Amino acid sequence: MLLVAVAAALGLSYTAAVAVGLGSLLADNFVAVPGSDLPSGIVYQDATCPSSTECFAVGAGSAGTVVTSTVDTGGAWHSKTLSRSAGMSGAAISCPSPSTCYAGASNGTNKSAIFKTTDGGVAWVAQQVPPNTIVGSIGCGSVAMCVAVGSNAALPGSPSTVISTSNGGATWTHQTPPSNDLTTVRCISPSDCWLAGPGAWQSTDGGSSWTDHSPPSASGCPSGSFGLCNSVWSTTIDIEFTSVSEGWFVGESTCGQGGCAGVAMHTTNGGKTWVLSPDTTVAEADWQIACQASTCLMVSQGTASSTVFTTTDAYRWQSQQQLDTAINALACTPLRSFCIAVGGLTNTPAIFTLGATGGTASPPSTPSSATVISTFGSSLATPGSLVSAPLGTLANAFLTVALILLITFPAQLFNRVYDENHARIKGWWEEHFPWILKAQRELPDRKSTRLNSSHITTSY
Repeated sequence: MLLVAVAAALGLSYTAAVAVGLGSLLADNFVAVPGSDLPSGIVYQDATCPSSTECFAVGAGSAGTVVTSTVDTGGAWHSKTLSRSAGMSGAAISCPSPSTCYAGASNGTNKSAIFKTTDGGVAWVAQQVPPNTIVGSIGCGSVAMCVAVGSNAALPGSPSTVISTSNGGATWTHQTPPSNDLTTVRCISPSDCWLAGPGAWQSTDGGSSWTDHSPPSASGCPSGSFGLCNSVWSTTIDIEFTSVSEGWFVGESTCGQGGCAGVAMHTTNGGKTWVLSPDTTVAEADWQIACQASTCLMVSQGTASSTVFTTTDAYRWQSQQQLDTAINALACTPLRSFCIAVGGLTNTPAIFTLGATGGTASPPSTPSSATVISTFGSSLATPGSLVSAPLGTLANAFLTVALILLITFPAQLFNRVYDENHARIKGWWEEHFPWILKAQRELPDRKSTRLNSSHITTSY
């Protein structure tokens, strides 16, 4: 009984820790990683955090594409330049597991490269990418299945490219893009990927085909504006789904018509309907979003600075912090206990961390032969992470212990009192409910009769 109670209480503690995650970070501010810890001459353009302690940021500059990573929640950062990526200004990354990542590089027109690591970033191997491909974003639903998309950002309205792999990058195949100006692809499983551009599209077959789930055009907007009302240019920049039903896309509208206005839309039914979050339109351009249930972080990008907004009800937003640089990507760990915001201006990179910063760790030096297929184990809280957990998580842990004590001690006290007063308790019941005693005496006789009948039937 005690083991069951402990297991149930620990389950409650784990659930509570998951729920605390992002909400426990909202009272803090992003903290800049010292420039001396980062390479020079690049700007970060994408990021991902595949485990509770591990995050990757990727950027591009004159020397090529650079991957910067931490394995101890920001305690130390280590950078590696990918070979054969010089002259490429675009960069993207997706890590379907802590050990397996895909990084993309592109010159923004038709020359691109994709690199893969299976040892957490120690070694990166270039893969074969079809010609005339632009890689601006990569989304992986597993270590074997990924989709990469891209558009020529300098030419709005130009065709986009979509390529996919189902064999771990051994081959990449061109797929038919559902629209021009595609910006971002995210996958939460091999059968659930989403594309952002001037709308929202979903694939359930690894990127081979796409279903339009774009919101309807706003009132008075030209046909095809997908709710971002602007006759000149409009786009969604980021799309994030936390489950098969709940997701967000963020972007901007009215650019070229007296300035830009941000827009964020929320769905709770897998894109069948979208609801505009009104507070998000006060920002210049809503650029990135990360959520846990109804609690979200959103970054709005201005000309030379970015603003972090927060919500706890998926509706009302408030400004949390201004960062004096352009933030291009926002990423959080699976349990949302640690987040990073990355970007930069004029070849000066920037990484900001939100959450506890770990101790200094040495970079990995020996490639690992093991490939992590599932991220479930890495997403579970460890004893070490509980020690360094936010106050809310520790409070839940103490509450769990208290519940165990409240369940165990009263039960033991009841058993002891009953044992010591068994005769008195039995006498009271016999005095007030004599029919119970009669039924008790008749029960053995009936049981004996059934056993004898069963024996006779079997023998026959």
